Amino acid sequence: MTRMIIPTIVLTLAFAASAHADGFYSANVGGCTVDPTSAPHVYANGTVMFKGNATGTIMLYCPITFTLTPPSVLEIQAVDTGPGNNATVFMYYGKVDANTGYTSIIGGVLSGDNADGLPHYYTAGFTDSYDSTNYRYYVRVSMTRTSASYAARILGVAVY
Repeated sequence: MTRMIIPTIVLTLAFAASAHADGFYSANVGGCTVDPTSAPHVYANGTVMFKGNATGTIMLYCPITFTLTPPSVLEIQAVDTGPGNNATVFMYYGKVDANTGYTSIIGGVLSGDNADGLPHYYTAGFTDSYDSTNYRYYVRVSMTRTSASYAARILGVAVY
């Protein structure tokens, strides 16, 4: 069921940063903020990927600005033609203590190596004592590429 919902949300959000329904957070990454120290990159149809022959790391930050039903699953739709660490897409789900500013990573999901160059879904479960009163939640995406021979691209993220 999730695999049917995410593409619909990602496609309908071509100009929106995020959407939610019943505690579900989903975003096409075109609405996320790119770290200014990131490698050269391109926004294309709501996705982010490396520009031309660029290598290095691209970091994106996506704030979650509404209260979720306590989530337990992270999901990314990504392209990773890797092998190994030659191309990776990693999504972190984290929180910031509203009183102290302390940041902690709750969970993450890593792309797998797929030489076909097509988008694939990757999911991971996690547990956390969700507390929207004392914490602010966010998603951070890190993409790396060591050679222009490989592709790393993020199409969408979800927390549910």
